[in-house]
Amino acid sequence: MSHSLVIAKYNRLQAEFTTLEEAGMLSEDQMRQVRTRLKAVQGFIDKGNDNESEPYFLKLTNRDVEDLGIGVGVLFLDDSLLADLVSERMKDDHYKTISDSLVKELNDIYAHVNRIEGGARMIFDAVIAAFWKIAEKPHPNDGEESIAVTVLPTFKLTEDGLNVTNSATGYQLEVSGCVDYYLTRYPDIPNHKDFLLRMNTYSGENRIRMALNWSQQQMFLIEAKYDDYFNESIPGAVGQALALSQFLQRDELRFILTDSKSWMFLILRKEQDRTIYYQTQQSQIQLGDRNINDAIPELLLLMDEWLNPLNLEALCQFKSLRLMRSIIIFDEGLWRIPCSGFQCWP
Repeated sequence: MSHSLVIAKYNRLQAEFTTLEEAGMLSEDQMRQVRTRLKAVQGFIDKGNDNESEPYFLKLTNRDVEDLGIGVGVLFLDDSLLADLVSERMKDDHYKTISDSLVKELNDIYAHVNRIEGGARMIFDAVIAAFWKIAEKPHPNDGEESIAVTVLPTFKLTEDGLNVTNSATGYQLEVSGCVDYYLTRYPDIPNHKDFLLRMNTYSGENRIRMALNWSQQQMFLIEAKYDDYFNESIPGAVGQALALSQFLQRDELRFILTDSKSWMFLILRKEQDRTIYYQTQQSQIQLGDRNINDAIPELLLLMDEWLNPLNLEALCQFKSLRLMRSIIIFDEGLWRIPCSGFQCWP
């Protein structure tokens, strides 16, 4: 959506809000929510026209996620099974070569590049380029067809944004902008691959939806911006996942949130009468607390499971937050679980 269209929509919404407010048709809570949303749009407008084509997502909050009716859960990973899967994959020469090469490349980046802002993208690009070489290799359940992987960077699904709705309450929020990286894996059929490589917003919503849904194995990666605390980026990532799930009409989406240092794996699922997002801890891949030689093979394996879930149900244990209140501590806005290792939020 261009800057001028945002201004036009803002002016129209402001006028409609004023009319409803003067008529006494909104509750105090509704007026507060509308003012918060208008303030967020005004903040974008105030940035000026430095880059009209810059994609953006309005920043969502935990309250927005709650108002959209989305529940929260914890995704526990089986450490023992994860270690066994990594050990088995590292016996594959192709996987080990790519993993070792990525370790070397990232060490080189860490030694020469400031990782704030643009430097983080260098790390994303290196990880994704290594990963698609792994993901393209056929798995036993792929059959005899060759496999292709396509990455859609800063991909915009629609020109005017997507409306996400809480079907129980009617609460609605417009989400506009681009997914930082959308990854899809599919049988290598030339016409389909060519369309994905050329596809853009103007390809048409129905064709985009059909093309992405035809590629059954998919996930997306979202950049956590450096001007926020990592956890403040979670609601925005969940909002993007909800928008995509409604656009693609899918009951489950797997996605990753990262600032290039911390990597959090999430799953959005429709379960009976509600939608819940589950999150792991932030897995560190930087030099320091964890040895990068161990972290990179683990990261690549989890990315592979998120794109093509061969062992995901055995690897993951899903716990709704409602079922775990007895062991959850609320600390300064972050949910913290008193346990150690890879199985808890930090």
